[in-house]
Amino acid sequence: MKQQSEPLVAGTKVSAYQVDGLLSISAFGFVYSGFGPTADQAVVIVEFFPEGIVERVADINVACRAGYADAFDEATNRFARLG
Repeated sequence: MKQQSEPLVAGTKVSAYQVDGLLSISAFGFVYSGFGPTADQAVVIVEFFPEGIVERVADINVACRAGYADAFDEATNRFARLG
């Protein structure tokens, strides 16, 4: 499945977590292996990046594409229900 943007690269910091590598890509976004220094353990990081609805801006930030606010809200709600 082709994404509009590339996944984050290994070593990228997301909050207190570090991305180690890409595990998978889905319609909702990217799933990474990572490390959580607070708990000193391996973690899974899920980046909400719905295909065609958002774009990467300035390093790790993600923004809704113009005209896709309703689709973004719907995708966000569906993603949240996956829990």
